[in-house]
Amino acid sequence: MLYIDAFEEAEQEENPDTPLTKLMRSPICEMTELVDCYYGWTSFPDGYATRLGRLVFGESIEWGGGGK
Repeated sequence: MLYIDAFEEAEQEENPDTPLTKLMRSPICEMTELVDCYYGWTSFPDGYATRLGRLVFGESIEWGGGGK
């Protein structure tokens, strides 16, 4: 996450009270990115489905794909 690290450094110099990098590092931001990238697609890549499932339900979830 080199980009976020650089952004955070610039943010701290400009205004340390702005929590944008905290939001960017949050699971909610990652979930939004995953859903937004594939909204409207007829299928969702299995790896991304697993990643999204783990963000929502925890690390123990598995994704079988194939509509299961």
